[in-house]
Amino acid sequence: MQTNYAFMDLSNTDFSHQFLHSCNFAGSNLQGCNFSHCTLSYSNFRSANLGGANLTSCNLLGTDLSKANLEGVNFALCIGNGVDVFSMQLQEVPFVWTKQKLFIGTTSIEIAKFVKNPSQILENLTHSLGGYLHILTQAINLTIGE
Repeated sequence: MQTNYAFMDLSNTDFSHQFLHSCNFAGSNLQGCNFSHCTLSYSNFRSANLGGANLTSCNLLGTDLSKANLEGVNFALCIGNGVDVFSMQLQEVPFVWTKQKLFIGTTSIEIAKFVKNPSQILENLTHSLGGYLHILTQAINLTIGE
């Protein structure tokens, strides 16, 4: 499989279920692409357009997303890279967040709404997560600088 996709127009391409470790997508148009269930660890997406892409259940460890357009990207169930995308699992529920969105399982919420009233957001989703509210809120605030 090709590993250098830099500066290409690959919009709406289906890459799902691929092992794309250490691939170079720098500066590429990846708008609307499907990367679900991919291993993208240590790949380079610097300055790429990922607008509206599906990255559900991806491994993003070591992935460079700096200066990438992440508007509308679905990061549900991902393993974050610890720089642009953060993740943790509490009571078998995966939490993934960026500076714009929080994904709880497959549900997404605007991060600004969560930061403003976290207890109401979690209460509406599930009562069993109430004990983790403080941990999740603290983790989000530390990583996004709120």
